[in-house]
Amino acid sequence: MSSGVTTRPLRLLARRQAERVDRLLTESEDWWRSVHPSSRWFAQRYHALARDSLNSIRRRDYQILLPVPRTQAAWIRTRALGGTGLAYARTRVRRS
Repeated sequence: MSSGVTTRPLRLLARRQAERVDRLLTESEDWWRSVHPSSRWFAQRYHALARDSLNSIRRRDYQILLPVPRTQAAWIRTRALGGTGLAYARTRVRRS
């Protein structure tokens, strides 16, 4: 079982990977334009959730082994599931 302590080398690795992901997210800001118009909101939402996850890791100073506080975890799940459900409903309506 993990003690929840992120060692310095692991934090440095997490930081390096976060910087890499940040560059990829920046490069792909407009990727949603390449999908069907009825699915674009979902694609934008996916990108925003990826950016939110990255920002969460940064706010925690790359302490990736610490458990996420319950309220924060609940908020993340709510945003992800709510956004996904709404995107699905919008897609179904637009394709009808």
